[in-house]
Amino acid sequence: MQATDLATAGFIQENFQVLLAHLQALRTDAPAAAPLTPRLLSIEQVMEECGVSRSTVQRWMKAGKPGRHGGTVTLQAYYFSPAEPRIPWPALAAFGQGLAFDLSTLAPAGAAPAPTHLRKAS
Repeated sequence: MQATDLATAGFIQENFQVLLAHLQALRTDAPAAAPLTPRLLSIEQVMEECGVSRSTVQRWMKAGKPGRHGGTVTLQAYYFSPAEPRIPWPALAAFGQGLAFDLSTLAPAGAAPAPTHLRKAS
C-alpha cells in the first residue's frame, strides 16, 4: 500500500455528498406508503394466540381487566355480526400490555364507507 492509495478527507467528503444527494433524491421520489390494514382475529385465533378459553376472551371484551395505569381496559373488537366479533391485532397487543386502545386510530381519514350488504335487515 502506498500513500496515494489512501482516501483523503476531501475525497471522502466529496463522495459522501454525492451519496447523500442520491439518497435524498430517492426519498423524495418514492411514493408514500399506503397505510397497512391491521390483521383482524377471530375469537378462536385470539384463544390460540393467548392460550385461553373462549369464555376468557369474551370476558376480556365485556368486563375487561385492570389496566396498567389504573382503571379497566377492555379488549376492543369490530362487530360485523353479533356472533363473530373481529379483534384487530394492535388492540390485542395493547390489551396484553394493559393499555387502552381506540379503534378509531385504525381507520385512516377518507376510508371507504362500509359495504351496503352489511346494513341491518328491515
